Amino acid sequence: MKITMTHARFARVALLAFAALATVVEQRLDAQCPTGTTIPNFRFVSSTAAPPRQITYAWDAPAGAPAGTVYEFLRQTAPDYCSAFTAFQVVAETTATSQTVTLDNANTAYQFFVRVKGCNTVAATGTWVDDSFLSPPTAPVISAAAGAPGTVVIQLTQNDARTVAQGLERADASNQFTPVNLRYFDELCPAGSVKTFTDTGLAAGTYTYRAWALNQGTSQRVYSSSVTVTVGGGSCTLACSAVVPAAGSSALGVTFRASASASGCGGVPTYAWSFGDGGGSTSATAVHAYPGAGTYTWTLTVSVAGGQNCVRTGTISIANAPPIIDFFAAASTSISAGQSTTLSWSTSGATTVQIDPTIGAVQAVGSATVAPLQTTTYTLLAASPSGSTFRRVTIFVTPAGGTQSISTIPTVVSAPGFAGAYFRTSLQLNNLSGAPIYGRLIYHPRETSGSDADPFLVYALAPGQTLEYKDLLLALGVSGNGSLDIVADSGALPVAYARVYNDAGGLGTTGVTEQAMPAGAALAIGDVGVLIAPSDFGNFRFNMGIRTLAAGASVTFTVRDANGVVQKIVTRSFPGTYYIQQTASDFLEGYAFTGNESIVVSVGSGSAFVYGTVADNRTNDPSIQFATRAD
Repeated sequence: MKITMTHARFARVALLAFAALATVVEQRLDAQCPTGTTIPNFRFVSSTAAPPRQITYAWDAPAGAPAGTVYEFLRQTAPDYCSAFTAFQVVAETTATSQTVTLDNANTAYQFFVRVKGCNTVAATGTWVDDSFLSPPTAPVISAAAGAPGTVVIQLTQNDARTVAQGLERADASNQFTPVNLRYFDELCPAGSVKTFTDTGLAAGTYTYRAWALNQGTSQRVYSSSVTVTVGGGSCTLACSAVVPAAGSSALGVTFRASASASGCGGVPTYAWSFGDGGGSTSATAVHAYPGAGTYTWTLTVSVAGGQNCVRTGTISIANAPPIIDFFAAASTSISAGQSTTLSWSTSGATTVQIDPTIGAVQAVGSATVAPLQTTTYTLLAASPSGSTFRRVTIFVTPAGGTQSISTIPTVVSAPGFAGAYFRTSLQLNNLSGAPIYGRLIYHPRETSGSDADPFLVYALAPGQTLEYKDLLLALGVSGNGSLDIVADSGALPVAYARVYNDAGGLGTTGVTEQAMPAGAALAIGDVGVLIAPSDFGNFRFNMGIRTLAAGASVTFTVRDANGVVQKIVTRSFPGTYYIQQTASDFLEGYAFTGNESIVVSVGSGSAFVYGTVADNRTNDPSIQFATRAD
């Protein structure tokens, strides 16, 4: 953990550290030193958990550092965080820009520093601290009282000098705790010092607060008891922003996006767009098509009860649009060898229209019968002096006598996550058969029914071959959340495993693995399954999701507490080939989880895969459970 010079205690420690360094090396900066004055980006890389812990740090070479520059890595120790550290000692010399050190003394606080050997002024701008404590700290003590309107004053006391960090969390009527001030702070020295926070901008209501403390040797949060306080409303503040492209084309939709945040206000913000051509909208996100070329002035007005309006304005330049393809579709996109299908299309604003391969120039509106012998992609190109537009349709051809099989991976993702994480999905396919196979990987975006317009990839595997997509959604050219169908157009279905993992941030990369499932594994009409909520909603996040098959599904969810008492019953209907994932609370229409609930899943019509995901708030690693058919 890097401790910056903005905190009082470590500012004192840093001054002592540099004073100690001055006693170690007295040489002057000379011509052999790099031209830069600091070593940038001195950082934590990784740490083992079991004692004795090994920690790796890294840094970047200063500007102008020659090849072979030698770095000195220094260490100082203390029995706890409120005692004085020893003088810095050089524990390693290296020409690399990283160093692994072992915390070989139990129950000790450490501080580390790096510099260019022989150059007093070419050093890191700060130090890193860590510890090898074998027991977590004791719980902090918290008190809270209402202050001025819309504010709560909280006092924290921590008598345990083994504490390197504390945090504060708040819950409103939803009983879901969220961080109030999660920055690390160290004003607990001497042990027993009182830290005071003022939580501001609160709407009138009752709030519950709790604090936690940790050291790095155990990385275990120890929570205080909770305190509850009721406050009156504060003054209303409203902020807003608008995202509008600088240019667009006539007759094509332009997306206008607004966001707003209100604090201490009597309601929720409302939106009013004026697009500059007489049109408007009251939605936060709106799509508007301008009638012709020109420069238009748009205005966004956001209002909230008890507050002053927030207004944003700007201009957009509209050019004449290229031709429009109203539609380009096939009567059937999957046929057997020897069969035919009909392509149909409609365009406007084009001077030439053609379809390749084999068809050539066509009218602006029309249809054509095609009978490809193998899977073929047809491209319609509409052109005019203002530009060109194209659209594609793929006809998948199954060899004579062949059958088409489908398996499903209910959830795939490429999206940012908690604490700097970015979640991605890798996919591995294996051809277990003795003949070549090929087919499609079809991605269905969240909260839409599957269609022929959904993006896809074509796969082909030789006998025994394994194929990997390291970042599946990137290969598909999409991002966000959705589901995946694996369609066998020729031969057997491949064995398929998907892994959803976190590839960024410092909170774990293990991820969770899903195996593609056949339609027969889905819950069907009359089937019952169950999901179990995590026991601790302070340490875990819980989501629920569903992916329907072609007929859609109607599903009843019965929530029981840990004692089996029914708390809520929710029935939801979903269209065909449909995917959605939400927080479990939103999925079940606002139910407030406390831990160890069971969710009984009963299918009234159709069929679907129903699942829950649990993510660890400390490691960020997810896990998944499916509501499987009860015997």
